[in-house]
Formats: sequence, C-alpha cells, structure tokens
Amino acid sequence: MHAFAIIVTAVLDWLKLVPNVVWSGIVGSLVTVVGVLFTNLGLSKRHREQLAHSARESAVEREMDLRRDIYIPAIEATVVAFSAIGSMSDPTVKQSDVNEKFSDALAKIGKANAIATAETVHAIGDLTDGIRELFTRLIITRQPILALHGRMAAENGVVDRAVGDHGRWVQIQTELLFQGPLDPQKAAFLAGQINFTQGQIDQWSDKRSVSALELNLAQVEFLKTLLQLQPSVSRKVNVACVSIRRELALAGDDLESVGQVFTRNAEQAQEFLRRMIADFEAQLQATRNAAR
Repeated sequence: MHAFAIIVTAVLDWLKLVPNVVWSGIVGSLVTVVGVLFTNLGLSKRHREQLAHSARESAVEREMDLRRDIYIPAIEATVVAFSAIGSMSDPTVKQSDVNEKFSDALAKIGKANAIATAETVHAIGDLTDGIRELFTRLIITRQPILALHGRMAAENGVVDRAVGDHGRWVQIQTELLFQGPLDPQKAAFLAGQINFTQGQIDQWSDKRSVSALELNLAQVEFLKTLLQLQPSVSRKVNVACVSIRRELALAGDDLESVGQVFTRNAEQAQEFLRRMIADFEAQLQATRNAAR
C-alpha cells in the first residue's frame, strides 16, 4: 500500500511538470474526439431512421404497384366480360369464344381478392355474382336465337339450291330453243321443272323471311332481358370500382363525385338500350305490316 502511494505521488509530480500548452492541446484533442464521436452517433441514428423510412416508402410503393398491376386489369376485365355478354345477341358469334373471354375476364377480376381489403373483397364478390347471373340468364335467352339462326341458314341453303336448279333449267331451255323448235313434250317438261324450282324459291324464301323475323324478335327479347338485369349489375360495378379507387388512393380523387358519374353513365347506357329496343320493335312492326 505504501509502495502504491509512492507511485501515485511520483505520477502527480510528473504531470505537474507538463506545460500548460501541452495540456491545452491534449484537452482540445479530447474535446474534438468526443465531438466527433457524438456527431457520428447522431449521424448513425439519423441514417438508421432514414433507412427505416426509405424501407417503409419502398414497401408502400411496392404495394401500390401491386395494386395497380392487379386492379387496373380487373377493371378492364369487367369491360371485356360485358362486351362478351353483349356479343351473344349475334348468333354468328361462337359460344365457345364467348365462354373463353368470359372465363378469362372473371379470372382477372378474381385476382383482386388476393390483395383487396375486406370491403373490396365483398364488393368484388357481389360484382362477380351479378355478372355470372347475367351471363347465365342471357345464355338461356340466347338459345332461341341460335335455333332460329340455324333454321334460317338451312332455309337459305334450300333457296340457294333452288335458285341454282332454276338457273340450270332455264339455261337448258335457252340452249334448246337456239337449236330450233322444241318438242312439245320436252318443252312441257322443261317448263314444269322451271315452274317447280321457281315455286321452291318462292316457298322457301317466304319461310326464310318468317324465320328472319322470328330471329329478330328473339334478339329483341335478349335485349329486354339485358335491360331488365342491367341496373342491378351496374350498381355492383359502381360499388366495386369506387372501392378499388379508394384503395388506389389517387391524388385528389373525389370518390363521391366519381360514384355519381358512374351512376349517371349507367343510367344513360340503360336509356340508350331502351331507345334501341323501341326503334328495333318499330322496324319489326313496319316489316310485318309490309308483309301483309
């Protein structure tokens, strides 16, 4: 213990011999080192905070990109689905093509459920249910259209064959007349064939006209069914689109105004369809009156 006291005393005596200038340099260096240390600690903290903030921003951006990549095609698919459904009024459109477009559209719409909120999932579910119901009801309504179109095509084929036969008999008659006077029996036979084929043309042309009229009436019924179901489906489209736009969080987006525009557009589309049906029915009535 005595030896330790001697050592401490010797060290203190030595420190007293160090000039004040040297002490000033040492203290200044220590202050600088301490300042740099605390500065680095502060910078490290801010750097960590910036990294965390950047990571959060990147996560938000990735989420929004994912939403856009799924939601925008889902909205486009809704338009494709309605286009496919509307095309069923045309009997020349293959049902297999319609089914393929419709299935692809529903698959894209369904993908939105993977990232959507509960509210949007509910809205998308209502929308897909409404579209499926519309599709199913119109498939049933389409069957008379396909049947009548097939019947009209068959009758048109009979008319075409009768026209061809009639033309050939007339050609034979003309060629024989150029060769000289016809044998009465042969002339009667040719005249009979020409009259028969002409009768076939007239008969099957009348049947084809009736089938065409019935086909048009069936198409009107198709449009009436579409008009009946359109308001309910349009409301579901409106709700789903507004819910999706809410999740996209578009800058300056006014969801209430957007919803009102969607509603107005749906009403205008319904009114256009109603006028088109009325015009179509008026044309059909005029055709009926002219045929009497």
